[in-house]
Formats: sequence, C-alpha cells, structure tokens
Amino acid sequence: MITEAQAFGLLERLLGFRAEPTRAVDVVRALEERLRARACDSAEAYERLLDDRQVRSEETSALADRVTVNETYFLRESAQLELVVEELVPRLFERGVEPVRVLSVGCSTGDEPYGLALRLHEAGVERERVEILGVDVSPSVIARARRAQYSDWALRNVAPALRARYFERDGKSHRLIEELRQRVRFEVANLVEDDAMTSHGAPFDIAICRNLLIYLTPEAISDALARLARVLTPDGALLLGHAETQLAGPCFEVEEARGAFYFRRRSAAQSPAPRARRAVPQRLAAAGELGAATGWLEPIARSNARVHALAALVSPNAEPVAARTSEPPGALDDIVELIRKERFADALTRIETTASDGRSERSLLRAAILTNLGRTTDARGAVEVRLELLPRCAFAHYLLGVCRESLLELEEARQSYARAAELDPTFALAHLREGLLARRAGQKEAARRALATALEHFPKQPARTLLLYGGGFARETLASLCRAELNALGPNQAGR
Repeated sequence: MITEAQAFGLLERLLGFRAEPTRAVDVVRALEERLRARACDSAEAYERLLDDRQVRSEETSALADRVTVNETYFLRESAQLELVVEELVPRLFERGVEPVRVLSVGCSTGDEPYGLALRLHEAGVERERVEILGVDVSPSVIARARRAQYSDWALRNVAPALRARYFERDGKSHRLIEELRQRVRFEVANLVEDDAMTSHGAPFDIAICRNLLIYLTPEAISDALARLARVLTPDGALLLGHAETQLAGPCFEVEEARGAFYFRRRSAAQSPAPRARRAVPQRLAAAGELGAATGWLEPIARSNARVHALAALVSPNAEPVAARTSEPPGALDDIVELIRKERFADALTRIETTASDGRSERSLLRAAILTNLGRTTDARGAVEVRLELLPRCAFAHYLLGVCRESLLELEEARQSYARAAELDPTFALAHLREGLLARRAGQKEAARRALATALEHFPKQPARTLLLYGGGFARETLASLCRAELNALGPNQAGR
C-alpha cells in the first residue's frame, strides 16, 4: 500500500524526522495504519488530505503517538538544571524579570520540566516567580506528563531522600506530589509547525530543547532553531542536549557558566546573514574530515561521520600505534550510535559484553561512557588501569582530569589536563580545560597561555578528537568560547 520511501517522506512532512533505515518496518506500519484510518487507498490520496490544516494536525498527533521515542528520566544532565536554577534564573531576578518563563520543548512524559520544578523548589524559589511550560507533539505523552506517575527506572537518578520527599507511592509507580505538579503546565505543540511555538504565551526567557534535534532532518533543524529564537526574549538562553550542541546555528552564540554550556540568542543586529547550505562531499562524510569544510555543515552528514570517526578513538599523537590493540573496522559503530543518542546505559551494556584489556580502544570508550553516566569512581578506576599500561595516553589523562574535576579536585584536574596537553601539544581540548581551571583559580597568565594555545590548535584538531571529547560542540563553537574567555581576562601584563 505504501513504499518505504513514501512512508519516510510523510514522516518528514508531518514531524520533520529524518529517515532511519533501522526503523523502516515500524514507520511503514504506522503510516499504513493512518492510511486505513483515513480510508485512503494510496499514499498520494493520504498526502492530499494533509493539505487541510485540521487533518494535518490530527495526523501529526496520531503519528507522533506511534513513532516518537520517549526515553527519558528525572534529573537527566543535572549540570544543566543546576545552571538554570543557580545561574540563569537568579540573573534574571536581578534584572527584575518576574515571572521568569521557561519552555521545555519535547518534554515527553514531563521528567525534565518536573525535574526543574523540583530543583527550583529545593532552592527556595516560590512557584509564582517561575512559570514552566512543557510542550510535546504527542498527546498521549502529554497526558502521561499531567498524571505525573513514574517508575523506579525513571527515578533512578533521584536521590532516595528526594524521592521520599517529593513522590508518593502509587501501586508499582511513584506520583509526584501536588505542590510540584502545580508548578508546570503542559500543552501539545509541534516544533516543525510554523506557529506552534508562538501560540503559547511567548516570549520565553529560557528554552530547553534536549535530544530532539538529533531526530530531525537538516531543514527541520534549521527551521526549529529559527522558531526557538523567535520565541525567546533578546539574550534568551537555549539549552540543547549533549549530542546536539554543534547544531545551534547562526541565531545563537555559546556561553559557559558553572561548568556547563548554553546558547544565548543573538540580537537581530548580531545575527550573521544566512548562508546557503553546503553539501558535504561523500569523501569528507565517509572519512569524518569535518574540519576540512567551514560554515554550516549538514547535521546528518556530521552525525554519520561521528559514527565512523569514533571507531578510531585514539589520536596517533597520543601514543605509539604499536601500543594499541586495534578493533576490527566498524566494530564499535553500534556502541557509538548509542552514545550519539545519549543512551549511555545501553552503550555500557553493549560494550561490556566483550572483554578488552586496558590497551584497547574499547577500554577508552568504556571510560568515556562511565564518565557520561556520572559513575566517576568507576570511570576513574578504568582510566587509572589504562594509564598503568599506557602512561603516555593523552586521552586517558584528559578523562582523569574530567573525573577529578567532577570530584572538585580542581588543582589535580588542572594537572591532568596539563599532562594531556604536554603529551599531545595539539590537543586543544586539554589546553582549553586547563585554561578554564587556571582562570577559576585566579592564575590569569597561565589561563591566558593555555587558552591562546587551545585557540591556535582548534583549526587543526582532529575531527575524531572533537567528536569524542568535545562534548558535542563544533570546532567553531569551542574556538568562540576560547576567544570569549581570553577577552574576559583582559590584556596581558605586557599590555598586549
């Protein structure tokens, strides 16, 4: 009744989702169900119905309920929530902005906006001072969000004390207390519809849109970011997911506070003129040579390149090739794809099904996954085992720095980053983290040297290094951060 190509075309039209061959069977089945529900004997007949705005809205909701991924949990990427509660909201209060308006896009079953409400309540912020709106394209998940009932698995990142304080046992599930439920409002909205985001009381001071853009086509990503920029106040903040930060685009510029990154909406005067999209040659996409092109690269080509580039993992500058245990070509692709989607727990399960020693790329990838999961002790142990075998592995020293920084061992972390930079002088990310910590410690000249070195090497930083250790940020974004930090330090002692 409908071909795979037709099904994916309709999926793109209604939801902006890109084609994932692994989901072809599910997508075709879902569209065939919609054709039957509308008594259409062909994809062409169904598509003609979509010209009616009301029908298209109804079909978008019905399809979303069938194909959207709603894998989330409470207090995910908690560093970003802390950034909102401890930095962005107080800053807005100081400017006299009340109530602060927060938009959670792709809110799914409500874990994210409710988690923010919980953190605000813990910080003593009264309900009337912050308005939170959660929107999602799927009516069924919005209904679940309003019920606010969650499994043990969804609360796996919530400390027992917080769980006891804010959740009531309801059979096999836990229900969020009424006081927190009242802090969040939910509505159905589709980010790919022109007016979907402007009909909910815009503008907003903060928008959180995590782990949605990775499912969209390049065109839908560009349009979605433009819409988010339109509903944000001047200088409004946008938070994206770990795997999406390279997609922020020309409407936003990167900012950093409290060890987390976010994007500030540029004013109309600041926004660069739109540039035509550039097709990424197959040679570059296959090889992962992302740095060979400048400007706005196709996000999907970037994602595909990430899968292939991460298989290499270890820079040839970091340690002798002979000291590494190679993986068969493509052996890590499935694990890397899980990481790209932030399914770190699944990635860890997959990677631990195969034994590896501390010399292999697999062991380094496992340490990186543990770091992303917040299992700092385990990650540190894995890194230290690797360093016993390969003491000159720059990336292991870098991950050790990440672990130490998360444990607030800031001077030790700076030393680890410095050692990584010493072993691989072109490792721009190590220089960047060393510089940020030096500045935090008041060591201005050391910070200036490290940041200037990072800025010098970012244009030459191997794409695979950026992909694994750059937190999902684009080369240009990280270089912009370096420049901002250097400007904040002011002129050096020589007055230059």
